[in-house]
Amino acid sequence: MMLPKISGLNVLLTLKKDRATDKIPVIALSGLPSSNDARLRRDGAVSFLQKSNLEDLDNLLPAVDYALLLPRDDEFSQTSFRHDRPLQN
Repeated sequence: MMLPKISGLNVLLTLKKDRATDKIPVIALSGLPSSNDARLRRDGAVSFLQKSNLEDLDNLLPAVDYALLLPRDDEFSQTSFRHDRPLQN
């Protein structure tokens, strides 16, 4: 949240405004209390973790798993990976 030149919230909002990056799942990390959690999620973060809890992988790994498993509109369709179709150049 407290970065030297731009706030973490502004980074999140900038990512979510740009079509090239708006689908990237963002996990917000902060040393500030979890009172920022609701606002960050409302503004597009998929999870919020306090830095003091990162030493315990039981907190970090589920957040990463959740972010990676979210359905995305920009993903390739399963038919793109069929091995019986010739590659297109």
